[in-house]
Amino acid sequence: MADRIFIQKSRIGLKIFHLKADALEICSHWTGKGETSRIELRTISPEYRRVARRFTALIVVPLVLCVLCLLAALVVMIHGKDFQGLSIGPLMFSGTFLVLTIQGVPRVDSFQFFDCWGRPVFYVVREKNQSQECDDFVRELLDHIERIDSAEQMAAEDETYPVSAVQLPSSNDVGYLFSGDYRWKLSIAAGAFSAGVPWVGAVLDLFEELPFPLVFFGTVVGLGYCVLSYQAKERLRHFSLLGAAFALIAPLFY
Repeated sequence: MADRIFIQKSRIGLKIFHLKADALEICSHWTGKGETSRIELRTISPEYRRVARRFTALIVVPLVLCVLCLLAALVVMIHGKDFQGLSIGPLMFSGTFLVLTIQGVPRVDSFQFFDCWGRPVFYVVREKNQSQECDDFVRELLDHIERIDSAEQMAAEDETYPVSAVQLPSSNDVGYLFSGDYRWKLSIAAGAFSAGVPWVGAVLDLFEELPFPLVFFGTVVGLGYCVLSYQAKERLRHFSLLGAAFALIAPLFY
């Protein structure tokens, strides 16, 4: 029986499913070159569940960043200070975050699969532009599972199926999307701090001179965590580039 590969390109990340005769291999890194999880098909229940939920992290994170950028641009325009044309920067960033917010609003449709004991094991996201391809893959996956299940029904009465050690994220787990991925967040936070301190200080007349230690600290941390995010192969590591861009604003323009 020929192997089947399904490349899931969804809003919550790229995932590669490799369906073999007796197992399913899943790679969940953006590049598809990360560690691969292997699940024996005989441990998967044919009783799946189709769910559609809205991931708040896909909306809240870019929306908050969009509001912060708009507030920064508003402060610059109200006080009539050009800051070497940097009032355009926050508007451009806010537009980017607004687009990401709109993309995260629709519900994410997915097929949730469980093991023989009813525990969530993995999910397959069904995006609109891949609906037919996803349906075909799920149909073939269920066919594989049912064939193995029928062939081993008698053996299952005498021996207990081995417990699968694979515990992939479940769409029912709150906040699973960002669990363990924190470096890209720190990169954005530190970069925004580095770019925001001079703005706030100049507008409120808090500093007579540019607070070099604070800006230097924010720049180094923002760039450093951007590099660490890529080294750790975080699923949303590309967002750390925004942190690096923020971190470079003060050194380049102030």
